[in-house]
Amino acid sequence: MYLQTLDNYWMQHLENMGHLREGIHWMGVGQRDPLVEYRTQSQRLFEEMQLSMRHDVVQMLFHARPVTPDQINKPVETELTRAARGSVDNADQIVDAEEFHEEDFSVTTGSQEQEAQAQANKKRKKNRKKERQNKKKGKKRRK
Repeated sequence: MYLQTLDNYWMQHLENMGHLREGIHWMGVGQRDPLVEYRTQSQRLFEEMQLSMRHDVVQMLFHARPVTPDQINKPVETELTRAARGSVDNADQIVDAEEFHEEDFSVTTGSQEQEAQAQANKKRKKNRKKERQNKKKGKKRRK
């Protein structure tokens, strides 16, 4: 129970630290040293995590009940397993989907159009480069 609670709170703490890191630059706007503020805020977040974790572990221990031998072999239904089951409610449709082959994803049509478009792009780039060079020459002549 302790390890499960620790794991949950630690993941939440790492997420909170990421949010703190993203927003700590605003402390500089408020004429505060961001490094000092980051240290104090991170220490406060860590202490809050420890207090909450201790509270939850003690609460879980006091509400724990003995398990019968036939309940040990039963799969445990958690929020995560319920969410996973709900997110893949179309799994039977995925299995029944048609089979795809490599040819289905290859681009064979329109290759001539693509080649012509590439040629036009090259020509356009060359024209732009010439225009830039002519502008530079014109500026040099004026000086």
